[in-house]
Amino acid sequence: MNKMFWFHIDMNDYRSGTHIYTYEKGPKICDENEINENENENENEDENEDEIEEEEVAPEEAVPYSFPLPIHQNYRIYIVSECPEYKIIGYLDADDEEECRDLYLKMFSQLHGCLPFLTTGYSTAYKEEGYYPEVSEKILKLPNIDIIEEMKQKLEEGDFVYFVFAINKNGDALFTEML
Repeated sequence: MNKMFWFHIDMNDYRSGTHIYTYEKGPKICDENEINENENENENEDENEDEIEEEEVAPEEAVPYSFPLPIHQNYRIYIVSECPEYKIIGYLDADDEEECRDLYLKMFSQLHGCLPFLTTGYSTAYKEEGYYPEVSEKILKLPNIDIIEEMKQKLEEGDFVYFVFAINKNGDALFTEML
């Protein structure tokens, strides 16, 4: 069984770098008649609109991708390449969410020699301040992930974007992180 998700990579934030956003609902595509109907509905809405939470919908530029749900384990972390097209290049199964996080940290540390940037504050220009933590003993003890060396070479050769996406067997997205 598969589940569809939409991804949007934002590379334009000079303050905090590249971010990836995950959505469970695709972009809302409507025609001119729907726009007119929505305008009429908006005029008649109650003041209690703020109390109703609407699920976030993907922006139009988001890219859809379908992921197989884990069958034998409760969790799965996918390694996805964004270039030249979205493609699963590998996955690892895990027993729990903590193990998924540890696997992500192992991948990141293999690629970069440190852990992801830890934000400690913001400058007056709203730029993130912080540091890259050293890799913990717990993460160092995990076995190396073979596919990471191939990814490292491709990153050095050109403009590749990789991210990890963790999902549970119910189809719930746990996290999406850039590598």
